Amino acid sequence: MAPANPDTMAEARRVVDQLFNGGRPVQIFVRSDSMAYPVPKAILAAASPKLERLCETSDNIITLDEGLGALQTLLGWVLKRTIISTDQLILTEAYTLGKKFEIPAFSNPVFKALQDQIDVDRKVCPLAMAAAYKNPDLKVLQQRMVRRISEGMRRTMWAQVYALIGEWRT
Repeated sequence: MAPANPDTMAEARRVVDQLFNGGRPVQIFVRSDSMAYPVPKAILAAASPKLERLCETSDNIITLDEGLGALQTLLGWVLKRTIISTDQLILTEAYTLGKKFEIPAFSNPVFKALQDQIDVDRKVCPLAMAAAYKNPDLKVLQQRMVRRISEGMRRTMWAQVYALIGEWRT
């Protein structure tokens, strides 16, 4: 068995100490929700150095433009390293969080989960599309959604053409 990386061990110890030694949790407000969701600073710090800096400079209050589902998806990933949602809107907003806070280890699997869900649903949720277009930095996601919509439109168009041809032959 390989020896543990001392930097990784020290970081893990720091996060565990922060988590169990308390301190005031960060109050997170999500899109137009007046209720604050308390989250231990250590969990946010484990997600991203950018989030950790934001906690330190914001007096432990953070307001997100994304919804509660996106926050829950991020926290689920930090704690379990798994993407817990299959909702296209939540995944789109979670992807936005990952990009905003520079967490590629989170945003990449979220993007994959979103692609998979779009393929399973065989359509794009209009609210997810609107959320993707709110952020000009999400070009790849926007292109993927447009491609899926155009594929669906082609299928529908050809089905209509074939239906018309069938009608013409009768």
